[in-house]
Amino acid sequence: MTRARLSPHQRLGAYVATLASMMGLERWRVDVETEPCAEENAATINPGSEFYTASLRVAADFFDKPREEQRDTITHELTHLWLWRFEEVHDLMRAAVRGKGRVSLLSQSYEQAEEYAVDGISRAWAQRLPLPSALKAKRRGEG
Repeated sequence: MTRARLSPHQRLGAYVATLASMMGLERWRVDVETEPCAEENAATINPGSEFYTASLRVAADFFDKPREEQRDTITHELTHLWLWRFEEVHDLMRAAVRGKGRVSLLSQSYEQAEEYAVDGISRAWAQRLPLPSALKAKRRGEG
């Protein structure tokens, strides 16, 4: 299948594989889903049940965003994969904590700490990674 015939999601999949390799995540297989993520997110990534597999969903308007924003979003989501084992530790801690309020506080604290770390690391990384080529096919008449 030629590049012109690839869907935007297939092009994104190739770009994700390139960035993953550049970020030391070459062991991971990240499948780009065609179903969009929830509206409040730019993208989401979820590790699969098999080691080193994950699924990535992007917002419905992802392909209309500037290339820098696309790169930054994908870099952010891939950075989460470096922390996937911490999620397992978090789950074990939640199971050990008693009381709904304590579990809620633990979960909220963990999620905030993870997002803070991922934001900082991915911002530093993104500026050193390549921008995607056009992911969305141009319509006839567009330059």
